[in-house]
Amino acid sequence: MKIQLALDRLSENDAFEITAEVVDFIDWIEIGTGMIKEYGIRVVTEMKDRYPHKYVVADMKTCDAGKHETEQALNAGADITTVMAFASDRTLTDSIAVAHDLDKQVMIDLLGVKENKEIRRIVDLGATLVSLHFGKDMQKEGGR
Repeated sequence: MKIQLALDRLSENDAFEITAEVVDFIDWIEIGTGMIKEYGIRVVTEMKDRYPHKYVVADMKTCDAGKHETEQALNAGADITTVMAFASDRTLTDSIAVAHDLDKQVMIDLLGVKENKEIRRIVDLGATLVSLHFGKDMQKEGGR
């Protein structure tokens, strides 16, 4: 089991302060989508520079342009980046190929996936790491 710190909807300063407080107790540091959108991909680089011994996850939630966005996140220092399961086969295979070439990983986010055949599709495309994701809006509606 891996313990992941998810840094979402925080100031950049708060994210680094919280990480410093708990870094000895976690395995993975996730830079959330909101942080990446607000502060840019450089926050991923800075986190990896500060904690090179930790896995850094860039929660890019890539839906398209898989090759470019995966290169962007992994070259910035992320060990893992996320791609949405509903993305096209090409987006998934391009992302997986880039990660393989860089000896890193792609985590497929299963947000909104409701059928086993969709999970089989992403596994058949080469996915080896998935994330079961119940979104905030879905949780507010009581959905699973």
